[in-house]
This record gives sequence, C-alpha cells and structure tokens, in this order.
Amino acid sequence: MRLAGIEIHSRIIPILIFFIFSSFDGLSFSETLKIELKNNTKVLNPANRDAMFFTMATGNKEKASDYTLNLTLKYSIGYRFGQSNDYMLEITGQEVNVTGNTNYRGFDLSRYFKPDLLSGYIDFGSSHHNSRRSFITSFSVDKPIGIFRIDPQFIQQQPSIQHVTIELVGYSENALKEFDAQTRQVDKYWATVSLYDSIFRQVQRYGIDESSDVSLLFAYFDLTGKAARLGNEMISELNIIREKNDPGNLLENNDKISRLNIRLETLTRQYTESKTKQPVDAKAFADKYISYLVRFRSLANSVNYRGSEQFYHTGRLSAHASFKRLLTDIDKSFFGGIATQYLYNGLIFKGDSLANEGNLAHALDFLNDAKDLSESVSTITPDLNLDARISKLKEGLLQSIILIASRSLTAGKTELAQSYIDNAIRFKAEHLNDDELIVIERTIDPFVTALVETSASLIYYKRYNEAIELGNKALNVINSFKAIPHYWPLIRQQLKTAHKGVYMDLLNKAQDYAEKKEFSHAEEYAEYAIRYRFDHIEFLDDQREADQLLVSIRKPQISNLIGNGLNEIAKGNASHALDHFEKADQLSSMAGKGHDVSLDSLKILAVKNMIISSLRSLDLKIWANELDEASLVYQEALSKTADYGIGQDPEIKAAFKRMEEKISDRMCLNDRLEYEELVHQAKRSAKQGKLDMVRKNLDRAGKIISNNPGCLTDTDEWTSLVERFSVSFNFAEKYKQLYNKMYELGFSSVLNEYVVLDSLYSAVATPQDDFRPITLGEFIKAQNNPSLSFMAAKYFAEKGKTMTSLSYLNLLRKQGGFEKQTREIQILLAHQAARLVSLQGIHEFRSKTVDDFVENDPWYKVFRQEFAKMRKLARD
Repeated sequence: MRLAGIEIHSRIIPILIFFIFSSFDGLSFSETLKIELKNNTKVLNPANRDAMFFTMATGNKEKASDYTLNLTLKYSIGYRFGQSNDYMLEITGQEVNVTGNTNYRGFDLSRYFKPDLLSGYIDFGSSHHNSRRSFITSFSVDKPIGIFRIDPQFIQQQPSIQHVTIELVGYSENALKEFDAQTRQVDKYWATVSLYDSIFRQVQRYGIDESSDVSLLFAYFDLTGKAARLGNEMISELNIIREKNDPGNLLENNDKISRLNIRLETLTRQYTESKTKQPVDAKAFADKYISYLVRFRSLANSVNYRGSEQFYHTGRLSAHASFKRLLTDIDKSFFGGIATQYLYNGLIFKGDSLANEGNLAHALDFLNDAKDLSESVSTITPDLNLDARISKLKEGLLQSIILIASRSLTAGKTELAQSYIDNAIRFKAEHLNDDELIVIERTIDPFVTALVETSASLIYYKRYNEAIELGNKALNVINSFKAIPHYWPLIRQQLKTAHKGVYMDLLNKAQDYAEKKEFSHAEEYAEYAIRYRFDHIEFLDDQREADQLLVSIRKPQISNLIGNGLNEIAKGNASHALDHFEKADQLSSMAGKGHDVSLDSLKILAVKNMIISSLRSLDLKIWANELDEASLVYQEALSKTADYGIGQDPEIKAAFKRMEEKISDRMCLNDRLEYEELVHQAKRSAKQGKLDMVRKNLDRAGKIISNNPGCLTDTDEWTSLVERFSVSFNFAEKYKQLYNKMYELGFSSVLNEYVVLDSLYSAVATPQDDFRPITLGEFIKAQNNPSLSFMAAKYFAEKGKTMTSLSYLNLLRKQGGFEKQTREIQILLAHQAARLVSLQGIHEFRSKTVDDFVENDPWYKVFRQEFAKMRKLARD
C-alpha cells in the first residue's frame, strides 16, 4: 500500500493485544519497512532531504530529481512503565540499510543517509471507544526512544493496538549537519588534490626549481610549505583516507609536495649563499612576494567554489618557523635586514588600499597577515594604529553580514537570514576578542530589530509558535554576541505574550471538550496546558487557569472513587478499596483538592484492614509449615505498615504480636523435631561405625540448642553422646591433622608423631570403644609403598624396636626392591637380635635361633651371616 507518497513494501499486520495490568510491561512487536525515497516523496523535514540531494547532485554534476534511495528499516514498538505511574510507548530501531545513489565524488556516504526521524499513528481500540494517536519521534539503531506517554486511566480501559502505521521518515538538523560535515571533508579532499596539481603545473611551467630569482624561489617555497601543511591537516582529520580510499592519490602527492618544499628551500639557501648572486632591491623583493600572494589568492576565483577555501589559504602569509628562518636569512644576506620591514609595510598598504575600495574581507586578511608577521619577527617597527584599523574592518564586516541577514528576514527568507546570522556568529567567534573596540549592541541592532518587528506581526495574527521561534532566535543571537540591547525587555514581553497564547489555546480546547462532556479529552488538553506551563514557567509563572479547570473536571471522578472505596470496605475488599483511594489521591494531588474527606485517613483504614486480614490468613500456612511463604506475606505487611506509618496502632501491634508468637511456636516445634532427628541419626551412625556422621549430626544438634535457648529442648541424650564420643572425636581430629601434615610435608616428617599418637591412643582406648583409628602399621600396609616400608624399618631399627623393624623389613621383602639399601639395617638388626638371645634376663629370647627372626631366604643373607658371626663371638 502507499502512504503519503511513500511506497510501503511490507505489510503492516493488525496486532490485537489484550492488556493485563500486572504484566503489561514489555509487550512489543516488530516490523520491517521498505521505502523508495525519491525527491518528490513526502518526508519529515523535506528541506533537509532536498538539501542533501542537491549537495549530492551538484557534487556529482547530476540532476537532483534523478536521485533515489532505497531504505529498509527494521523496528519494534513496545511499552515500558514510566517513572510517573504512566506508560511510555517506545520505538526501537533494530536495523537500517540504505542503497541507491549514495556515492559522492568517489566516496560512499550511505551511512549518512540513514533517516533519524519517524512519524505515524497508532490506532487504539477498547470496549469504550476507539482513538488514534499520532507521533513524531527520533529514531536510531538499538536505542529505545519514547513516542508518547499513556495515562494509567487509559490502560484501565483495556485498550488494544489495532494498527501501527509508519507514515513518514525524514532527517533532523543534526543528521543534515553530519552529512554536510562529511561532504565538506570530501570537498576539501578534492580541493587539496586540485591544489597539489596546480602547484606541480606551475612549477613545471615556470621552471621554478631551475630559477635563480630569489623572490620566485622564496614565494614558491612558501607556497609548497603551506600546501603541505594543509594536506597534513586534511589527512589527519579525514576518516575516508583512513578507510584506505584515496582516488585522487592525495597521500602520494602529499609526499611529493613535502619533498618539493624541501628542495625549494635548499635551492633558495644555495642561491642566497652563492658568490654569483644577482643584487635585488629590498622593496622590489617585498612587493614581488606580495604580488605572488595576490596571484595565489586569485586562483581561488578560478576553481570550483567547493575548493576555493584551500586555494585561498595559499594566498595568506603564514609566519611559520621555517618561513621566518628563511626570510631572515635572505634579508640578512641580500638586504641587510630591511626587506622584512618593507614586507610588513607593503602588507599594510595593500590592506588599506583594499579597504578604501570597499573590499573589507580581503583588506582584513592583509592587515591580519601584517600583524602576524610583526608578532613573529621582533626587528619590525610596528604600526601603532594597526589594531584600531583591524577592529574597524571587523566591525564593518560584521555589520554587512548582519545587514544582509536583517533584509533577508524582512523579505520573509528566514532560512537565508538564519544562514547569514550563523555566519555572523562564527565570524565573531573566530575573529573578535572580548577586548575588541566594537559596540556589539549597535552592530546586531538591525537583525534583532527585524526579529522583534516580525515577531510582533506574528503575535497580532495569533501565529504564536512562529513568534516564539523568532523570540528564541533573538535571545540566542543576543547570548551568542554577549550583548544586552535596549529592547531586551520587549523581547521578553513578546515571548511571554506568545507563550500565553499557546497556553490559552490548549486551555480553550480543554474547556470546549468539557462543555461537550468529553471529559477524557478535556483532561488531556488541561494536562497539556499544565505541562506547557511547567516547561515554560519562566514566562507563565502566574497562570493557574488549567489547574482550576482540571479540579472542576476531576472533582466528580474523585468523589466517585471515594464512594466506591467505602463500598468495598463495607464488603470486606480492603485491597480494592485501597486501589480506589490511591487513584483518588493521585487525581487529587495532580489537580488540587476535589473532596471534603481525608484521603490519608481512608487509605490508612483500608491498609489496616488489609494488614490484619493478611496476617490472620497466615494461620493455615503456619500450621502447614509453609514458613517461607508466610514470611513473604509477613514482610509485605511489615512494609505496608512502615509505608503508611501505622506501626504504633494498637490493633496493628496486637495482630503482629499474635502472628509472631505463632511463628515462634512453629519454629520451636520445627527445631525440636529436627533436633530429635539429628540425635537419632547420630545414634544410628554410631552403630554403623561412621564417626564423621556422628560428629556432624551432634554438631548440628548443638547449634540448634545454642540458637534456640527459649524453646526448652531436652538435651540429656545429646550431652551423653557428646561425652561418650569426646575421646574418639579428639583423636580423630589429631589423626586428621597428622594426615594433613603428611600430605603437605611427606611421610618422614610425621613418622615419629604417628608412633607417639598410636601409643597415646592405645593407652586410653577401652575394649568397648566403637571406633579405632588406622595405626601406623595398617597405614603402611594399605599404601603398599616400598619407600614407606623402608623408612619404617629403618626408623624402628634405630629406635631398637627389633621385632617391629623386622616386621616392616619382611613387608618390604614381599613388596620387592630396596634389597641392597637394607644392608645396614640388616646388620643393625642382626646385632640387636644376637644381643637379645645372649641376655640372661630376657627369658623369651634365650632359646631363639636365626630362623625365629627371619625366614631362610637369600634376601636375608646379610642378616643371617651377621647373626651367626655375633653368636660365635658370644660363645667364644
């Protein structure tokens, strides 16, 4: 279908959404819109679109009427709950694609043709009425933008979205500025390319690099230096170059111009230092250099307007460091230091001559160049009246620009007038200091006078919005120029009159709807009027008519809400009653008192009933042990109590006390049941030999006892179990620490501690102990590690524990390995065993032979040999 000249290729599907108030937030849908945008299609801000197309056409030397863009806009529309108890309808751009005639002078500018404005309308429907809301909104990808706010009362009427229609797209002033900035970059790019080409042609045509004319060499040295600096600035700021798109070979030519500048400086210095140099008159040198500036500047008139600025800059004197050094050296070598003064005087003479001819802009440039030169070269004797003449030229230029703006405004050409006044503001910012001897009020008087007179005419014809726009322009101009003219009070009064006109128009519409009994529309316009007053309170601080009208419209609504709320109280529906009272209070706060009763008292009455009822409803949840859910209801009741400040109300306090006692009793019962179950689990774990579980269950039971002293739990059985297992718990902890140390530092570091701990436990252990730790021997056997067995055998051999050491030695033999390493241990043990057999006091060893100590295995060869040797020595 076609809407207002825009071809819509996608189908807008009617969407029916049934609003549920509690889940309204977030409902949305998305659509894709395809548009063919031509010069004759209707868009928002068509002047901006036309300006963009005109720029493209003139730059590409084509017809603007032939331009076509194909836009694909993917967007979504949804709702968000606002901060003022209302809903914001939002549009969010998800994707924007542009194709068509987007190439400008060799560069693709499609990204700058993405529209950022949308307008359209939304058709709502409900059981009460149908309505259409129009919107105009900004638009950008992934950034939600509010379209308009929706009153909560409108939501209560169960509206549905029947149609969403995007009618127009367009470009804002900011989009146009970004587009213009980019096209200016492209223009500067090609202007710099053209400038380089022009310089190369001139150098070749005049044989500059082969000349012996010091004036010519110096002038072209200066020209190439300025061109190189312009190119460097261009390259540093130009993003199209950084995208590796260089159709004019600017980078290559920039390098060439820089090398040419160095060559010309070298040639000039060589000639200056040459013994065969030709004599030159100082004034002739200065005049010739100025003539070259004039010629370079005049080239700006022969190129396209888009490149004139770059060419014009080459005709300005720039007292750069390299320029000053070379000029000083030439002046010293040829003229004895007087040429620079001639150059200064010549620039002033040229400027004054142009000023007398009425060419103020060029005159100002020459005088500024002279001032720049004198500030850079200390040997110049300055003209004491130069600053005054420069200020006079600036004032004259500013006056001429403002005069054109004033005449354009009077002729009804507002856009042209704005363009010239913008130029005037830029001129002041760039060329005028705060200490300039210029009467700003007198200078801007013609334009502000035209604004005031035009605004007065618009107010007379009740074109208030246009009058406000002009009044704001007048203030902006005054602020931009930091001026306070005599007509300041008049501008303020005109703005006040115009704003009041807009305000009264809204109010009159509200009164018209109220007389027709169309109260929803009447409220809407009354609220518009109130918001308008707040937005422009500076001019409408004493206007209260809209507030009074809103009170008269809402008074019956508030009374009905109060009556409905009292009926709900009578029925026992306290929450419904509170809703009515809250809505009544909201209307009352927005439009003043519309009733004779205290809404705060009514709300507190409803809240009290709600809180007491909700607390009583917890009895069943507490009995069912649903304490988490009960806690939520309890906290909500507590929150409402705080919100309404009724915590000290006797009935509320009694209701909370009763509920807290019930919850406390239920929690004590839960704790007792959990305690008994934990003790039972501890006894059961004891029978299963699970010491860790015994300890965990007894610890948890102990925490319940300590955390709930008021529940009067019987702890005798728990105390008995703790006492019974205290020794086992203690040794279990010590063995745990021992194992941790072993894993951290190694087996050898804890071997002695392990033996001592085993002996301590065996000393206190009783036959009826339920638990027994892993002894050292059991641990080593379980590990089946020859290294551990070897360490134990050696340790006990050194301690004189012969039989214990032999048991570990035998274990090591079975595990394999370490046979050679045991030689010293076997010798030591053989000596100990022989001594035991020889000692008369040890009866159990008297008749033992070597076979009683070790097996007849070659592995024990060293032990058997050493034992036999020791026994023979004892017999001899």
